[in-house]
Amino acid sequence: VWYDDDHDGIQDEDETGVADVPVVLEWNSAGNSRDEDAWVVIGETTTDQDGKYLFEGLEAGYYRVRFQIPEDYVNTRYNRGTGEDGNAVDSDASRAAEDRWYYSSSFYLSEGQVDLTWDAGIYKPITRTETITNREPINRVTRTPVYRTRTTSSRGTRTNDYTNVTPYVVLAVVGVGGCVTLITVRRRRNRKGA
Repeated sequence: VWYDDDHDGIQDEDETGVADVPVVLEWNSAGNSRDEDAWVVIGETTTDQDGKYLFEGLEAGYYRVRFQIPEDYVNTRYNRGTGEDGNAVDSDASRAAEDRWYYSSSFYLSEGQVDLTWDAGIYKPITRTETITNREPINRVTRTPVYRTRTTSSRGTRTNDYTNVTPYVVLAVVGVGGCVTLITVRRRRNRKGA
């Protein structure tokens, strides 16, 4: 499980893993992946400090993985990988269940097969709201300045909980006649290495 910093559904080299995420492995006892009543939990674990997990000693059959996304996070885009290594680097958490659980699709393992490509990307959505007040002389008869307030909202993403990042700087500029203009400047954040 990893923090998908750019929300593209692909795990990049500098995107870090998420520790302590509950992961459940289910096996289909009927050998029919479409039989929802035949799915049985055969393993439970949590991700390590690198976001990794492992289930060993599996029989041949149909399996699926369940990830419990941490509170305040959502799963990223899924099945975005292309090419030979596409499934190894994309997110597989695709179907939502209760209590923030997300299922992967089902897959078949033969006896002794090892498949380490089933994973999940997450990110934390944020909403930024800024209020801008403009002072404009719009009453041309009395020449009285009138204040207008406009509020805008935009959605962005924040991941990895960088607490020392200040993404926006607000500058106040005092102009002629005492007018105050607020300018919001977004600072570019350097990517952290994994």
